[in-house]
Amino acid sequence: SNATYYGGRKPEDGRIDWSCTSEQIYNLVRGVTKPYPGAFSYINNQKIYIWKADISNYGMNREKTLPGTIKICANKVNVRTDDGYITLKEIEINDLNYKDIISNELIEKKPFYN
Repeated sequence: SNATYYGGRKPEDGRIDWSCTSEQIYNLVRGVTKPYPGAFSYINNQKIYIWKADISNYGMNREKTLPGTIKICANKVNVRTDDGYITLKEIEINDLNYKDIISNELIEKKPFYN
């Protein structure tokens, strides 16, 4: 049998491309979570690590918003993907961990960018 070699994960492998599908982003977050370097994106030039997320049924495909757009509903932060939304469950900003409920003031409804 033939074996293949992969050079190992690099931190940059965790960069989230919000134009991917919700399932692809969900799997990326699961695949690079702790103890790996983590999935990440940027908001206001600040790196945000996403340690846990769920595929959301928020909005489904009814909205015509761009990938990376943040929608807050019932104190849950939902980020637009190619085909729906991802709900952020645990994030880290400046070495501070935020779990489950993330306030409007924390995100300020600014879009994520790649």
